[in-house]
Amino acid sequence: MVQSVYAILSTGSFIMNIIHGGSWESKKKKKLQERNKQFRKEWLVDQSLLNNVNENSTVSVIDLHFKTGILTDKEIKITQFKKITDLLSKIHSGELTSLEVTIAFCKRAQISQQLTNCLTEVMFNEAIERAKYLDDYYTKNNGKIVGPLHGLPISVKDCFALPNFDSTTGLISYIGNKDIPNNFASLPRQLYDLGAVFYVKTNVPQFMMTCDSDNNLFGRTLNPLNLSLTAGGSSGGEGSILGQHGSILGIGSDIGGSIRIPSMACGVYGFKPSSDSIPFEGIVEPNKVDQTGNGIECTAGPLSVSMDGIEIFLKSVFDSNPSNYDKSLKKTSFNHDLYNQFKDKKNLKIGLLLEDPQFPIHPTIKYNLLKQAEILKTQGFEIIDLSDKFQPLYTLWNHAVRSFTLDIFLPTLWGLMKTGEPPVASLNTLHSDSFGLPPFTKTGVHNLVLERKEIRSIWNRLFDDLQLDAIISPGCHSTAPAHDTYGIPIYTTIWNVTNYPACVIPCGDPVGSIEDAEIVKSINSLKESLNIKTSYLKKNEKSYAFCLNEYNSSVLKNGKPHIQVVTRYFEDEKLLALSKTIDSIINDI
Repeated sequence: MVQSVYAILSTGSFIMNIIHGGSWESKKKKKLQERNKQFRKEWLVDQSLLNNVNENSTVSVIDLHFKTGILTDKEIKITQFKKITDLLSKIHSGELTSLEVTIAFCKRAQISQQLTNCLTEVMFNEAIERAKYLDDYYTKNNGKIVGPLHGLPISVKDCFALPNFDSTTGLISYIGNKDIPNNFASLPRQLYDLGAVFYVKTNVPQFMMTCDSDNNLFGRTLNPLNLSLTAGGSSGGEGSILGQHGSILGIGSDIGGSIRIPSMACGVYGFKPSSDSIPFEGIVEPNKVDQTGNGIECTAGPLSVSMDGIEIFLKSVFDSNPSNYDKSLKKTSFNHDLYNQFKDKKNLKIGLLLEDPQFPIHPTIKYNLLKQAEILKTQGFEIIDLSDKFQPLYTLWNHAVRSFTLDIFLPTLWGLMKTGEPPVASLNTLHSDSFGLPPFTKTGVHNLVLERKEIRSIWNRLFDDLQLDAIISPGCHSTAPAHDTYGIPIYTTIWNVTNYPACVIPCGDPVGSIEDAEIVKSINSLKESLNIKTSYLKKNEKSYAFCLNEYNSSVLKNGKPHIQVVTRYFEDEKLLALSKTIDSIINDI
């Protein structure tokens, strides 16, 4: 279906581009000129350091930040904090000012942009004025802070509307939408009231529905671990800037993995909350994502350099009346009892969803997941093999494709054809022609909703029957793939279909640090130790390996492995507590 859509979009855009006389390119040029005026000349990286910076280069650019000469030693220390609580403590005690912290992150964000093209909107002037206001407030009120996030710079995914700045979501036709009424999305508005400083907006894919953050307006965002690998999508700009400490906490949205995919690609932490729990109103989408239950629910959530950042975000939002910012929310406070019940707890039942053989995962991912499960077992967790016990993932992906196509096709088609811009390449690599057509009648939509309810019932029964506290699974079949090769995001999307909260934790050895032969050998011994069955295709099943990128350790070099932790709907606090415990064990924190 997707490749057919791509053909229609390409043809339609080609015709409309002729009609419009190629006007989308002039609109792009003007927009970039306006944006680039916000960069500071004194923060430009010397060209000699940028010679190998391009999308075909396999270099990591993380260490280049320290070679630019732009950051002072103090600014390096500020931006290298892993624990946000430590940074906030220094701001709130007066040891650091919001202004010096904000300038440090503005500098590092501009460096990140020159290395990986991760930004869409630049608001350095506004951020500095905001920081001065917060410092002045702190001084005049004898050390009082406006809220728990007082003075903290936070990066923002492009789709979150902010006053006086566009939210183009990768579409030329959305240039200038900063002028729409009430241009302040509910989540950033809440974070602002809690003391946050907004300084950049970050890049996304065209129409925010592919796994590569590439569009005709701002171009392609690169992965700081290896520039030839994808930064993921749709919150790819967030993953990229966090992966190189141009940010310490950012916000994204997730309808099929858009928080978790960039997190796993760039080696950071990402948390997809249950829907209806985080303020969502005011997010700009190619189509107004249906939150009424007809389509798969989208949710907003955090990406961070540590679980500490995830916790700060969730507690700050949940503990400050989020329903005041979005009346549609069903969750209105942080459940401290649930969190404390599972905090530091280890004697729990964890289901291991290692692989669906129809969607085979790479050896590096399989080895890492088994290795982390073995570590958890030694710490008192009971690991339950879910092989042959879970619903075939094809059913969930087939459902997701029909829901997504229903939600985005016509609005996307119109969004492109209004200016004649062409679709980006990553749309064509979703490889979903093998999956179903969307319903086009009220009865069909109704049946789709009923189908989703049944899927959710089946997974709830799995939790009940096996008395599971959580599931660990891959977040992706691969570490970060090469550009435009990601394919289908099945191992994240399944948890959107079930509406389970999910957290990605980076862990394990980068690709290339262990020989392939040693990985295969270790997989077999770990399976034996954990008593994990090897799953095979059934006679009536088809392999969808062609929908996924191929394994090649030399191509995927330096990609960071991960695990994904999942609990049930509205068990976000339980997931937070478990993820913190698991992270502390497997990453030895």
